[in-house]
Amino acid sequence: MATIETSNNAATPALKGDNTAGGDGVFGQATPNGRGVVGVSAAHTAVEGNTKTGNGILGIADGPGGRGVVGTSIEHAGVVGSSQRFVGIWAETKNAAQAALLAKNPSGYAGRFEGDVVVTGALVNPQLNQQLRQLENDVANLQQAVATLLTMAHPQGSG
Repeated sequence: MATIETSNNAATPALKGDNTAGGDGVFGQATPNGRGVVGVSAAHTAVEGNTKTGNGILGIADGPGGRGVVGTSIEHAGVVGSSQRFVGIWAETKNAAQAALLAKNPSGYAGRFEGDVVVTGALVNPQLNQQLRQLENDVANLQQAVATLLTMAHPQGSG
């Protein structure tokens, strides 16, 4: 049976769960395709996590199609990370074949940095590397052409 609670006082939550033994205060589960917990707000935070030493919000997906945390927005940032004493957003992967951070924008810049940028590993740009190889080949061909022209202009070492 579903339970519906209502509160007409802004200081009193409609539903509250307390566990004083170290377990979950509120638990939501839905099968097979429903959402376990839903928060909706017209003009404030829909879901909030607050802790002193743990994770404020933890998203875990252990299946092949799931994502740990997803943020989307129509008119503001989809995900915002901020910290007073550490990095704002930490991206890390254990898969050597995948980038820890991926930014995509098919019609504009995929990344923008406002401030100094530090790179501790190789900075790889396949398109630039290909252009550099082509430039090296062009220089080698020009050097060979100059050597040929010099030989034609000064045959047998005449000067």
